[in-house]
Amino acid sequence: MYHYADAVEALADMLGDDPVLTHAGQHRSWRDFENRAARLGQAFADAGLKPGSKVGLLLYNCSEYYEAFLAALKMRMVPFNINYRYVGTELAYLLENSDCEALVYHRSLAGVVEEVLPGAKLVKLALEVDDGEGPTNAARGYEAAIAAAAPAPRIARQPDDYHLMYTGGTTGMPKGVICEVAPWTTGLVAMFAKNVLGLDPPPADLPQLLGTVKVLRSRGVVPVIMPSSPLMHTAGLANSLPFQLLGGRCVTLPNKTFDPIEIWRTIASERVMATVIVGDAFARPMLDALDDAKARGETLDLSSLKIVISSGVIWSQGVKEKMLEWLDATLIDGVGATEGPMALQISRRGQAGASARFVPLAETRLFAEDGREIPRSSDEPGLIAAGGPAIPAGYYKDPEKTAKTFRIVDGQRFAFIGDWGRWNADGTMQLLGRGSACINTGGEKVYPEEVEHVLASHPDVADCLVIGLPDERFGQRVVALVAARRTDASLAAALPEFVQGKMAGYKRPRAFFEVEAVPRMPNGKADYKAARAIAERLAQQ
Repeated sequence: MYHYADAVEALADMLGDDPVLTHAGQHRSWRDFENRAARLGQAFADAGLKPGSKVGLLLYNCSEYYEAFLAALKMRMVPFNINYRYVGTELAYLLENSDCEALVYHRSLAGVVEEVLPGAKLVKLALEVDDGEGPTNAARGYEAAIAAAAPAPRIARQPDDYHLMYTGGTTGMPKGVICEVAPWTTGLVAMFAKNVLGLDPPPADLPQLLGTVKVLRSRGVVPVIMPSSPLMHTAGLANSLPFQLLGGRCVTLPNKTFDPIEIWRTIASERVMATVIVGDAFARPMLDALDDAKARGETLDLSSLKIVISSGVIWSQGVKEKMLEWLDATLIDGVGATEGPMALQISRRGQAGASARFVPLAETRLFAEDGREIPRSSDEPGLIAAGGPAIPAGYYKDPEKTAKTFRIVDGQRFAFIGDWGRWNADGTMQLLGRGSACINTGGEKVYPEEVEHVLASHPDVADCLVIGLPDERFGQRVVALVAARRTDASLAAALPEFVQGKMAGYKRPRAFFEVEAVPRMPNGKADYKAARAIAERLAQQ
């Protein structure tokens, strides 16, 4: 295994002036990346932080996100993500729950920081990254802190150094997932090297990693990854770091809001090899942007884009097929969460995967609620268990939740995140959805995601969400919120007939409620609380 900070230091020594970070067209070399992070790490130490101290990253996508993440890990401190959409009460909760001692934030977010900082008694240092908005606070300048500090010396680190990934899931307050740096780093790089770049065996230690980078460079392969989704969410950060550690370059977009045409333009201008998106929520408007660009005569060279990655939300088969009409690329649809990866679906031209069918990772298992492992010869539904070296150590300051989610079965550690699935006869896994969202109607279980995959295949459906509402006779009834792609589409009239024959009768929604937009959280996951409130209101009309 190898530690992320050790790997970056070794790569900086080897790759020197080659670019590793690009933001708004500005490049930063491996040497500068490592040096600036070393200086920032020393600034943390000068402020009184020690190994184990928590460093919050309240940042939009930028080069400084990677720098601050590295700086903390170089010093054996603990970086953690903060959602930049949080209001004061949410930020205050996170700073307290994390025991935050340093905060790095964008100047445009200074308002919420100023509101909360006086009550954050543990915070010793707050550094402000200039993003061109609002008045400068010279006392907290990020660049000034780097300039004033000497580079921290390189130190010995431990495999169980960790960082926190705060995840809200679909309900409850955010939970800090403890990711031990060495197994997390090594496991992620191995998974991507093998499953994405076809490198088998993948690098298992630092000398092998450096050797792999040399081989890739000898072949002219320098991976360029652009997370189009936020780095503050697991998908953006965890999917981009493996490409970086394979000698690649990370490109970040300066836009603070989703801009699909700017994504395509940056892919073309920076010759991006791989990008990270959020399922249909990103893919549909991105495809619309390509259609619009073609209509106005704008030409975009997308030949460099070979890999598109998504995880955590629906990426429907029809949308994948449409994207493959534009791209000669591999589409990787991942099933997993911050707590662990579980399965992949890989689609290429002429080989789009069947809806909701995924190839399980080698360590993935299926268990019944009574603890029995479900064999692949059975079609019994069960809880999907993620395994492997990248599985986190648990939840920060929550031993009860840790014991419930992270369990040892027959000597092997698994993460039970709450997703349900069943084995298909061909060895693939049918994703059924989150158990907490399961609808019980007349004694039958309906997994919303299974129904949503069918609805999403309708050409006029832009987005959808299936939930259960109370029903006197059946306990719950299945209903769907649907957003149309066209203003003249009458989905409520068309969908009842569309779903006939595509699923069992008890799974078919009893009502279709058309909405302008399906409620989702910033990471693209369903906002079930808001969706239920909307459905209840519409059902009463």
